[in-house]
Amino acid sequence: MSRTEITAAQRLVCASGWLATTPTDFQTAVIERCIWQRVDPQVTLTHGGDAAGGMIGIVSGSVGIISAIGPSDTPLAHIARAPFWFGERPTMGQPRTITVVSRTVCDIALLPQKGIEAVMAGHSEWLRLLGNLSLNGTLLVTQIATDLLIANTKRRCVAVLLRIADCRTDGDGRYDAGAGQDELAAMANMSRQTIGTILRDLQASGLIELGYRTIAITEPAKLRAIVDV
Repeated sequence: MSRTEITAAQRLVCASGWLATTPTDFQTAVIERCIWQRVDPQVTLTHGGDAAGGMIGIVSGSVGIISAIGPSDTPLAHIARAPFWFGERPTMGQPRTITVVSRTVCDIALLPQKGIEAVMAGHSEWLRLLGNLSLNGTLLVTQIATDLLIANTKRRCVAVLLRIADCRTDGDGRYDAGAGQDELAAMANMSRQTIGTILRDLQASGLIELGYRTIAITEPAKLRAIVDV
């Protein structure tokens, strides 16, 4: 990344997402110690089970999240979009519970373990900021579990579709789900045939548009009304 791109990335991560909710001096301490990189699609950024390593902030692009808790063939659980921070568990003495893989070209901020230690040195009060990041992760896991507990297949499909497109609870306009029908079926724990039938019905109603390995949401508010009846 060029110096201009890094400066723009620093502004972005301080303007939205988890880091934007932290004190200015904490933000400064973090961004000064980050390594700014651009990574290609399909790069594994963290491995579930690792007991060491730094934190990562996704500045642009999207990543796939796979749970490291459970069978080795556990499918993709979620698609997260910038700004998105993760990787704090090793700092708290806990192994990573997710594997994170880039799905697009991503600009990332890597805060190495030594950088985290330097940020936290002499600032025990900042531990709660990492705790807040963990709470964000807990909320995401809760949302994933809640969506999968929806018994009605159409509502469950729509809930997962909205979540991976980052408009599950709010937002208007056009959103790209960033996944094809096969992946959506796996994430919603449904058959490809059932998903296909539901999506064709949603497209006929003008709520989504289907393309080659793409699903575009055109009416997010109307889709949320289907889920949250």
